[in-house]
Amino acid sequence: MKRNIFGIICIILCLCLLLSSCGKEETAGEGETNADAETVEDTPVIPEEEVKETFEYTLKDGEATLDKYNGSDEEVKLEETVTVIKKKKEKKTVTETVQNADGTTSQVEKTVEETVEIPEEYTLTAISAGAFMGNESVKKVIVPDSVLTVGDAVFQGCTALEEVVLPKGLEKISDRLFYGCEKLEKLEIPETVTTVGLFAFGDIFNPSAWYANLADEDVIVGDGILIKHNGTSEKVSYSDEVKKVAYYAFYGTPVTEVYFTNSIEDISDLAFYRTGATVMLPAGSSKISEFKAKSITVDTYSPEEAE
Repeated sequence: MKRNIFGIICIILCLCLLLSSCGKEETAGEGETNADAETVEDTPVIPEEEVKETFEYTLKDGEATLDKYNGSDEEVKLEETVTVIKKKKEKKTVTETVQNADGTTSQVEKTVEETVEIPEEYTLTAISAGAFMGNESVKKVIVPDSVLTVGDAVFQGCTALEEVVLPKGLEKISDRLFYGCEKLEKLEIPETVTTVGLFAFGDIFNPSAWYANLADEDVIVGDGILIKHNGTSEKVSYSDEVKKVAYYAFYGTPVTEVYFTNSIEDISDLAFYRTGATVMLPAGSSKISEFKAKSITVDTYSPEEAE
């Protein structure tokens, strides 16, 4: 009898051990399944970077200067009036109804402080150097007539730029203004422009499409600025209309002598790049020494020789 009882106890112990082992295997299996499943880890919160405004301005004395454009629009129309909302704290007196202890009500005045928004308007008068530089999205920019100054290299490297509307009163096309803007095709130079800066429309290796497509024999813009000569003659004469000659104006032409009148005010030292041409000035011209100082070959002529 004792042997039977002992045998039964052994069987029960074996069953318990077997069940315990199965439970561990199932648990291990569940662990393997979880390991294969997608896990979500706690990620430390990274502070957000300060979001840049689309337009960054300098505001002073009622005038605004556009310092930087940070947007990605294809067309940008700059507004003549820049409105800035400023917040100001003001104190005011208000009347409140209060409940008295005897159940009656009374009107009580108290002073409170509140924040109010006040719009301030500024006139856009200038665009800082490099304001759009390197933008790869913008295709068209419209600059209002209130802008009097457009800095150097404002649109340099704008590889998608196709058209720019300049303000009617602009006086200077700044250095490298459209440098690297190969796709630029539409551009009108205001009649008020008196200066065209160095490499304003690119260089001989990388001109804008607008400059490359100028096909007239002589392209004179603004207030008498000769920016490109496409003629085939060796001897060229100009009237009082031409006051200045821009860089590379005669590059790639066979010109050897170019006659100017006393109206000529300035000639870029790169105007006759790789031509070896001689600038012919009226005898006694006040510009002879100035142009020679720029390493421009200069000679003089009497009025009848220019015929």
